[in-house]
Amino acid sequence: MIVRAIFAAAFLALGIAYYYSLGPPPSPSELMDLPWWRSRGFLVRWARSVEGIPWGAVLVFAALPQALVLLGIRLFSRSVARALVFAFGLTLSLLTLSGFVFPIGWSFFSWRFPVVVLASALFCSGAFFLPSLLESALRQARTPRALIVCGGVLSMYVLSTEITGWEPSLQANLSPWPILTLFGFLLIGYLIASLHLAAGLGAALDLLANVGHDQITARVEMLSRLLTRILLAHGWDVFSPGSGQPIAGIVAARHSSVTPKEVVERLAQRKVVCSTRQGSVRFSPHFYTTKGELEAFDTILEKVGL
Repeated sequence: MIVRAIFAAAFLALGIAYYYSLGPPPSPSELMDLPWWRSRGFLVRWARSVEGIPWGAVLVFAALPQALVLLGIRLFSRSVARALVFAFGLTLSLLTLSGFVFPIGWSFFSWRFPVVVLASALFCSGAFFLPSLLESALRQARTPRALIVCGGVLSMYVLSTEITGWEPSLQANLSPWPILTLFGFLLIGYLIASLHLAAGLGAALDLLANVGHDQITARVEMLSRLLTRILLAHGWDVFSPGSGQPIAGIVAARHSSVTPKEVVERLAQRKVVCSTRQGSVRFSPHFYTTKGELEAFDTILEKVGL
């Protein structure tokens, strides 16, 4: 806990240093009465004094936050913390590129520029960590989950109406290019989602190829027959083929006194996934299902009165 707190404080201090050093430097007339929140532009002034763009400094100052991101991902195990660390590191790297290469953008938009960069980094980070963030959200109770959904809807509403510059008279207008902002976010989101899908599909195909078709078939048959014996022991009517017949990875059964809909609801409360099909309950064990999970299912049936 102490190490994580020190890391967070150091990362935040680095962000403050980047803000004051890489932002647009004040003009000589502004130095007399410069507010505390205005950047000083120390590194930008130095970059202007050298010939060309100091790419070496750009790489060093852009790589330092990414090194801290790698350290933060090792320190934090929660997906939300990792996403925030990634977003903050990406923000500092983008501000580095802007301060050294394109300082006029920050100078023109003032405080709005780092806010838009941070919002963009949070969006990208949320897309990168979306699977783990969703898994974490689904483990929450109903009220936190509802607050998460409302927060996501509200952020998208604010983004599309208050921040993208769609209406020039708005006080919180942050960007003059709403089409680029919205479509840019959408394209980045679709790209990252495609990468997630491609990576997941590739891993699934690799797993199937490594295990082998014959072993998968044999294991699915063994698990289906074990599940059938468990259900029969609890007095269920099983409609799948018997031991002398070929069997698939689907077991259809019906409880003698509880409706299929109620069975599905009771089991869902215990994180058991099944469904109703034509008046029966459909179970589908696959080769990655373990014997331990089926033994736990046996115990769950007793606890929920099935």
